[in-house]
Amino acid sequence: DVAWVRGAADHPAGFDGLLALAAEAGVPLRAAEWTSAGASAWVSLPRVPDWDRAAAALASAGLTVLDPRSTDAVACVSVVGDGLTEDGGVLRDVLSVARAEGCAPRSVSSTPFRITLAVARASADPLTRALHGRFCEG
Repeated sequence: DVAWVRGAADHPAGFDGLLALAAEAGVPLRAAEWTSAGASAWVSLPRVPDWDRAAAALASAGLTVLDPRSTDAVACVSVVGDGLTEDGGVLRDVLSVARAEGCAPRSVSSTPFRITLAVARASADPLTRALHGRFCEG
């Protein structure tokens, strides 16, 4: 299970504040990102012993916390491999598979070795199977 944390941080110092708050609350962040529009990160819940306390601390600092137990629950689905984003074709294929599965990603992140989509938790398993079929079997 993962939770998504996001908030306003119109300057890198605001992002640094998010990182410090997360460390203080004992929350290891995954895939943390900052843009001028704000900051966001994923939290791997099995690595947080007292998630309720940590989520309350983050929320009290003005951050939005999308808890996996809520109706807004999200999950990360990734495709990994070398050279995934060299020409954009693989990213387009990943998004095409997501559309075919009826998934509307809440976010998309790509690096040369990974493409990750944040999708509704209920869509994660079907999307994973479809992506596996497209990239590993097809």
